[in-house]
Amino acid sequence: MSNHTIPQWVNRAQQWFRALQHPERFLPRPPVRPAAPAAPAAPADDFQPAAAPKVDLGNQQPTRLQQYTVQPGDTLSAIAAANGTTVDALVQANGIQNRDLIFPGQQLQIPGEAAAPAAPAPDAPAAEAPGEAAPGEAAPGEAPPAAAPAAGGANTDRNAIYLQQPNGWTCGPTSLTMAEAAWGVAPSNVDTMNRLSRGMGVSPDTGVPGNASLIAEQAKRDGLQASYNSSNDAAAVSAAIDAGHTCVVNGSLSSGGHFLYVAGKNPDGSFIIADPARPNLTRMTADELTGFMRNNSGQHPPGFAEIWK
Repeated sequence: MSNHTIPQWVNRAQQWFRALQHPERFLPRPPVRPAAPAAPAAPADDFQPAAAPKVDLGNQQPTRLQQYTVQPGDTLSAIAAANGTTVDALVQANGIQNRDLIFPGQQLQIPGEAAAPAAPAPDAPAAEAPGEAAPGEAAPGEAPPAAAPAAGGANTDRNAIYLQQPNGWTCGPTSLTMAEAAWGVAPSNVDTMNRLSRGMGVSPDTGVPGNASLIAEQAKRDGLQASYNSSNDAAAVSAAIDAGHTCVVNGSLSSGGHFLYVAGKNPDGSFIIADPARPNLTRMTADELTGFMRNNSGQHPPGFAEIWK
């Protein structure tokens, strides 16, 4: 061993001896864990959510809606006047597409403040006792009465008698429903239409079996006078109207055979039309009606039912 090696060994022995005095240095150290994030500070005791801004209504009153059941003969303008509102307000509140077309039994929402009852007309009769119906009105819980016919003839007011067919195969019973309402025999509603459908054997498969003669026969069963006319010319319908009668006329649409009701004639000689499939069709000239009648698709024989009382 050289003289240089001895001091090195002595130095190492001293280091080893000092290490033995601190044994914790030889133990494994635990892994260092990251510190948990600090919890968010709680809000101060006086924290409150922002209050909703107040709206100054001024003199405005909240809108209240009343409900009104349309009666035979009602119009939007008359309903608006009786309830202190306007036709435009009724149209908007009820989503009405055609302001000239409302139906008996239809429920309307009346916008605005609750209107005071309309003042009775001068010399109006005293009100009936509760539970009693005034003459010509329906008792509580009963269906509204049929539209009263005009003196000496049928009611020609479309607002009082019009009914739209609920499907694609009841144009005949629906047209007869309007005729019976015009003559004051039955109300113009779906219940009457269903009864007439059963009476004539109408079904989705057959439509109106036979021809307009079955409509005439059903009208007779309901107490009216009626006859079948095989003509397909508006001149024959005009003659029937001039005699004080009304007509359920057979013809055709692009989809097939179709019936409509002719309620009378206008001062210009055109016909008052109530078409169960086309609510906006209110009149036809003689040429237009003849064209409709002669456009028969062959589903039913041509002609019309002439109805009177």
